[in-house]
Amino acid sequence: MDSVVAAEAIRKGRVLDDSPVIYIPKPQQTFLCSTPLKDCLFDWDTDNLCFPYGYAVFFSKSQNGNCAVVVDKSTASIKIVSNRNIAKGERLTLNATGSEFTYAISTRLKGAIQPLFHTGMSKKLGIRGMLADRLIESREIINICPIIPVDVKEEPNLEKTTFWKYYFAYSARYHGIVLGYCSVVNHSYEPNSKYTFDFKNMLIIISAISRIDKDEEVVFNYNFFPDSRDPLPKELVDYNEHFK
Repeated sequence: MDSVVAAEAIRKGRVLDDSPVIYIPKPQQTFLCSTPLKDCLFDWDTDNLCFPYGYAVFFSKSQNGNCAVVVDKSTASIKIVSNRNIAKGERLTLNATGSEFTYAISTRLKGAIQPLFHTGMSKKLGIRGMLADRLIESREIINICPIIPVDVKEEPNLEKTTFWKYYFAYSARYHGIVLGYCSVVNHSYEPNSKYTFDFKNMLIIISAISRIDKDEEVVFNYNFFPDSRDPLPKELVDYNEHFK
């Protein structure tokens, strides 16, 4: 089984991933027991678990992990921080409660753990969004987002959890839960990015369709087509309202 490895030497205290989360009240865990999501939850507080949307679920667990989980409640995120110097090529492991999801696609994430953006407050919408860390050129790939397939038979269970606002119809057999940062990108009818599907590798790829300046919000059209003006259901537009 593959695992996430360091693409370069890493110093102690470096933030390797900053994963935005959604809250999963602990009673909802019951509805996720028959899905792959059950192994992707982290402790948040006494009442809630959380599901991180970055790459935290790709880090394997170890009693002597070289990385630690830091909960940042001010930004509703989980940060993965190196707790010692890590050599290039060394496997990255978490010294924390978390998932042991399949790592078969994790080798494609080298370099993606250091993104071109960060999560912050959308100046236009007043909710959480994706902001550029530097100038992003048109056609540049912004984020590669793995998909967790969940059997469509689990839809009634997903509907009883916070995931009801986050899964999407992926195929006739599966619904999809998207990792990476796709789920914190807000909708706009004047988008500066777009998303495309890589069905073979079960990925969503976000790329720029125009120049995006540093600190500018990255947005795409939820209708898939950048020039679409089709109206959207209210729950899609306000899907992260609870992160105000």
